[in-house]
Parts: sequence; structure tokens; C-alpha cells
Amino acid sequence: MRSKYFSLLILLICSIDVTTAQQQAHIPWPSLADSPWPVLRGDMQGTGRSKYIGPRSADYIIRRDMPLGITFGPVIGYGDILFTGTAAFNTNPFNFFYSLEDKLDIRWEFKTLTAWPNNSGPTLAFDSTIYFGSANGNTYALDYAGNLKWERDDIGLRGHPFISISKNGTLYLPLENRLVLLDKNGNTLKDTIFQKFNPHPFLFSIGGDTVYYINERDELR
Repeated sequence: MRSKYFSLLILLICSIDVTTAQQQAHIPWPSLADSPWPVLRGDMQGTGRSKYIGPRSADYIIRRDMPLGITFGPVIGYGDILFTGTAAFNTNPFNFFYSLEDKLDIRWEFKTLTAWPNNSGPTLAFDSTIYFGSANGNTYALDYAGNLKWERDDIGLRGHPFISISKNGTLYLPLENRLVLLDKNGNTLKDTIFQKFNPHPFLFSIGGDTVYYINERDELR
């Protein structure tokens, strides 16, 4: 029988000649944490590339069972701390968002007060704030110790991989046919009726002055 558990794995990194490896050029983004992997796909351009050498085998050195699974992540913050939400409903009327040490011991867990999974990928800001959305329809901001900074229960990030953040720290939340912009304190800067979005994050040009998105007809704009 297939286990009901999903596993979080850290792959064994094998040494290779870095002089022959193709590495990602650094794209300065002052609002993102200066950490190895602060957001899904690594950066606000969605390149999915890293300046670090990746695994060269399927061997793993550490494993931890995650009873509610994970949908996206984990992302990596300062001090090689990992952050991830959950993939499944809980049988109890709450769910979890996790911070783990690099050895996969739980550093802290934050409880969201519904059974819905916290299934959007985290975005780690330069000031150590952790932003994530939940299938319960809420958007959260936590500090690095797992304390709630703010919560918006009127803006639900459903089905989007992560919250996009501009160079100046403005959060972009595409919500079906609305685009909501929040400041770092969760205050609404803009709430605009827009054409319907597909569940993809907004991506920025390298200079940060152009935003790209996919609409309901799978057209890149």
C-alpha cells in the first residue's frame, strides 16, 4: 500500500569541477532575502537556476516524513533555514506552516486556524518577513521566529505558486479578475479589476520595470 506520508528529501551534493558548470548570473533584487533560494524558481524572473552546483545523483542524506505533504518548496532563507507549507487537508480544524533546520528538525510551526492546506510557496523578504497564501483564502506575513506580523482574510491567494514582490517591496496578488497590490505591512495600495488570470505568479523583468503574466487564454502579457 502506498504510504500516506510524503517525504521531504535533501539530496546529496556531489563535488564536480565548477569551472565547467554553467551558473546563473546574479540578478540584484533588494526586496528578496539574500539567501540561496528565497522563492520558488529562485528569483522574480522565474529562471529556476541557481549559482550553486546541484545534485549529481538521486542519493539522499536526510529524510523527514511530512504527514500533510508539501505542494511547493521548500525555500531556503538566511542561515540555511527551510520554509514550507502543506499540501493536504488536516483532520483537525487547523493546518501548519513549517520552519525547519538544515538537518530537517522542526524549528517552529505556525498554525493556521482552518483545516485547509497552506499550499502556496513562501516568499522570503530581505527583512526576514515570510509571505505565503493559503487555500483557506488568507494571506499571511510571519517574522523569522514564526510570529504573525499580519493577516489578510479578505484577499485569498488560491492556486498561485507564490506571492510576487517588486524591487521596492510591493506585493502583487493576482486574484482571478483582480490585481491587488499590498505594502509590506499588508495595507492595500491598489485593487484593480483586471482581465482574468491563470494560476501563475507575476514575473518581473531584470530591471523590475515590466511585469509579465498569463491570462485566462494562456497568453503571455
